Amino acid sequence: MPRLIGHRPNRATYRLMAVAVVIIIAALLEAIGVINVIPGFGRDNRTAQQATHLAVDS
Repeated sequence: MPRLIGHRPNRATYRLMAVAVVIIIAALLEAIGVINVIPGFGRDNRTAQQATHLAVDS
């Protein structure tokens, strides 16, 4: 059984996990249309706004 007293945490693992979480959150926000960093990826807000505008004018 290893001794954990005095064992230093593996900070590289925590950093990698933090970066992965940030990338996943950014991808989700991009996919649902909250942010638009990558053109053509995810939901396009202009299309939704035009559809709403056309429905109101009809």
